Amino acid sequence: MAVWTIRGGRAGEYEHTLLEKGVVSVGFGLDRSITEFTDREALRAHLGQDQNRANQLWRFYQDVEIGDMVVLPRKVNREVAVGRITGAYSHQPDSVGTEAPHVRTVDWQATNIPRAHFDRDLLNSLGSLLTISQPRAPDAEARIARVANAFLGDDQFEEPSIPPIVSWESSEDHLLDGGSFEGIDIDQEIRDRIVARLKQKFAGTRLEDLVASILHASGYFVLQTRKGADGGIDVLAGKGDMGFGEPRLCVQVKGRNSTVDLVEYDRLQGNIASFRAQHGLLVSLGGFTKPVHDRNEQSFFVIRLWGPEELAQQLLDNYDSLPQDIRADIPLETVRILRESE
Repeated sequence: MAVWTIRGGRAGEYEHTLLEKGVVSVGFGLDRSITEFTDREALRAHLGQDQNRANQLWRFYQDVEIGDMVVLPRKVNREVAVGRITGAYSHQPDSVGTEAPHVRTVDWQATNIPRAHFDRDLLNSLGSLLTISQPRAPDAEARIARVANAFLGDDQFEEPSIPPIVSWESSEDHLLDGGSFEGIDIDQEIRDRIVARLKQKFAGTRLEDLVASILHASGYFVLQTRKGADGGIDVLAGKGDMGFGEPRLCVQVKGRNSTVDLVEYDRLQGNIASFRAQHGLLVSLGGFTKPVHDRNEQSFFVIRLWGPEELAQQLLDNYDSLPQDIRADIPLETVRILRESE
């Protein structure tokens, strides 16, 4: 079996529909069924020799097979969906929309895996701007399956015993708008690099210092608790003079790369009452399991979760007010670039 990355529109505009209807779909301006074309050359001729569009459409029609793994990098919430192809190609203009009428059905087994759960080379492999591509990281399918299973807390994805060999021998498969290399989502690449630096420089107890600094920059009076006497709480924070105002937060910080499960989530819930706080903040460099995300929907007004993506956003939002030693470890520069028209 192979693994494919298939995107849900330039700005993620189709993502919700793809996940809701259990499909992947593409368009490329072709309003006829691909089955009407005898071969790739005929499709190219119809599309005006546009190699990029013709190659991707033909792969979607001929190369993607039932049982293949499909990965949808989500732009809207910066998460990743993973599933398996379950149906043959069909032309369905009414399924997702007339702009994306070429459809394959999918069993989406995990729809909101945080990007930070994936190794850096896997993220790079998922970073192409091509609508249809194949991740070239070693053992991509097996490693993606392991991430999905760890996130779901079960073994829905069967890991292949022999990793697939992904071949990209033809240079035309790399072409994007006539160029000689795959395009990269620069905005997501920057965020992924920040997350990687956070894991490198702030793993362990130093993450507590970063979280305390971010909260202080956000207007909280902050107390980092004494080790061994905190009951699992690492930071206490409150608004107003000397922190006596509201809201009052209990903060639990996990500076390891493994995911946080319900045991630690429930511990924080208990500590909120013990410390007479109103809210809790659970921070994890390794992110959280799906059961934690599901439970947190019921406690939305009590507990917030900061995984690596949220932590990176908080860092960006408060960067200028953070201590010099933190900024020295994550040096950021402001760069102005020309935004190309759509």
